[in-house]
Amino acid sequence: MTTSIQNGPRETSPSDFSIPNTLSTGARRLLAVLDMHAIVSAAASDGTILYVNDKFCEVSGYSREELLGQNHRILKSGFHPQDFYDELWSVLVKGGRWQGELCNRRKDGSMYWVASTIVPFMDEMGLPAQYISVRTNITELKQTQEALGIAESRYREAQRIARLGHWTMDLETGVTTWCDMVYELAGLDPAIGTPNQQVLYDLIHPDDLERFREMEAGVRVTPRSNSWDFKIVRPDGETRCMRLRCVAHNERVGWMMGTVQDVTEEKLRELELEQASRAKSEFLSRMSHELRTPMHAILGFAQLMRMEGNLTEEHADSVSEILRAGCHLLELINEVLDLSRIETGRQILSLQPVQMDNLLQECLVQVEGDARQKGLTLVQSNASASLWAFADRLRLRQVLLNLLSNAVKYNRKGGNVTVKCAVTASEWLRVSVIDTGVGIDEAMQADLFTPFNRLGQEGSTIEGTGIGLVIAKRFIEMMGGRIGVASKKGIGSTFWIEIPLVIGEDEVFPKSSPAEAQTKGSTLGPAKARRKIVYIEDNPANLRFMQQLLKRRPDIILLVSEDPFEGLHLVRRERPHLVLLDINLPGMDGYAVLKQLKADKFTQSIPVIAVSANAMLGDEQTGRAAGFDDYLTKPLDLELLMTTIERHVGSNVA
Repeated sequence: MTTSIQNGPRETSPSDFSIPNTLSTGARRLLAVLDMHAIVSAAASDGTILYVNDKFCEVSGYSREELLGQNHRILKSGFHPQDFYDELWSVLVKGGRWQGELCNRRKDGSMYWVASTIVPFMDEMGLPAQYISVRTNITELKQTQEALGIAESRYREAQRIARLGHWTMDLETGVTTWCDMVYELAGLDPAIGTPNQQVLYDLIHPDDLERFREMEAGVRVTPRSNSWDFKIVRPDGETRCMRLRCVAHNERVGWMMGTVQDVTEEKLRELELEQASRAKSEFLSRMSHELRTPMHAILGFAQLMRMEGNLTEEHADSVSEILRAGCHLLELINEVLDLSRIETGRQILSLQPVQMDNLLQECLVQVEGDARQKGLTLVQSNASASLWAFADRLRLRQVLLNLLSNAVKYNRKGGNVTVKCAVTASEWLRVSVIDTGVGIDEAMQADLFTPFNRLGQEGSTIEGTGIGLVIAKRFIEMMGGRIGVASKKGIGSTFWIEIPLVIGEDEVFPKSSPAEAQTKGSTLGPAKARRKIVYIEDNPANLRFMQQLLKRRPDIILLVSEDPFEGLHLVRRERPHLVLLDINLPGMDGYAVLKQLKADKFTQSIPVIAVSANAMLGDEQTGRAAGFDDYLTKPLDLELLMTTIERHVGSNVA
């Protein structure tokens, strides 16, 4: 086959375009047309370069002199396999025109891409004698395509790793489109085509279908961003948990788009954490009970010995040491439980107006004994009677006691502990506890609120766990406040808290706080009649403690029972003025005993006080909700115990 150009442009002088005379007339005419508009070259059938234009030199980086007479292989990049060139030549040898994309190598070694058209010119025997290549530089396009390909590959890999797919929905027609990943997540073959609404409903777990339809209907009425978790049942029977997110389409009204993600593993981890947290709480609850029961006997009998008043000085000191050590151990138990409740999110605060003057006085009185032993002076530098804070009174008291106790423990002998109250410009209440102790190195202050970090005091004789400040910080933050410290080595420290201020409460609330009113009570005066109390408790040590405590009261008759069934009969027979009831009893717990007492018309009006070592969060609320008239936790505070007994039996004397 002979290729020729008919009706082409007039023949131009070869010197005009530097087109060699060795080229055929047809080839020279074609070059004359293309030379100004494309990257052009001409070569002999053996690949020898016969002609290149300026644009060819520009894109390849070679000069014309460096190219002419060279074989086209000088531009070969190695990107294409030999089969590629064999196929190209098979087209040209038949007189056909080849079109495609070629990757060539510049003089500097870099690659460039061209879209190429190669036209052969045949000799008299019908074989290609020469050929012309016309190229367009598409390097930037190929780079963009490569970048898009990489991005698409990474996107698909990210989808695979995250188990995340995307979808769209026409809210008017209900037509939905899914990407391949959504089909994979659902366990469906993309060959089923566009999924309809029924396909989706068939996937939803029966337990979640009604809720899903309600949410879907809401989105159709008011398109909005939303996120739902629901279960699906794949065709293979496997149940998976999906998270569906949707947003209104920004460019098309009536369209929704979003993602669906397989979150089954995440849900399983959450369940495992929840079960671990529950197991931890149950363990701590049991340990709290087991630890408090012997502590009740230790502290109870020590208090009884001190109440005797006839101890020698040496024995009195020994009892004081028992009480001090026991109280410290009880404090450690409480701190560990507090931290556990906070970390598991089970700590609940009751925020209300708190009168600060009374609260500070309570705290100062409690640390007064320890301060006196070290020769410290306690100073409340300004009146706080008119100041009220919005806080949980019990937990705020715990925080202040912690700060005051630390100020006493880490102070120097003969130093001062000063408490200041002030209202900040932003109407927050700031309470500062200032000591004249050793101070804290600035480099160590960042670790003050790290659990179990005592800043090098682990080997000292000063007692502590390193979690008191951590708990204080968490409690203050839960009240909406903050805590901080300013300290200088060798001079002292100032720990401060800021909590919301309540304004004008001195006219609305009584001067005495609710907690103070509950703990105050008259001492047991002369009885008009002997009052009868039944104590149901299976621990012999606890029974002996209560017997020794109340035998000092001739106005009280104490009847005891170690068995809950016998205890019920005892209450029904004796009709006491008060029942003290342990919770953890053999055969029948305290709640079951209480239920029977309240169901019996002869005993239902008798006050029942829970006396239990169950002191976890919610135990007291549970007890009161069940019908207990009061709830006391072991180890018992003797003053609180006697005040509570008086409050209940004083109005029930026959």
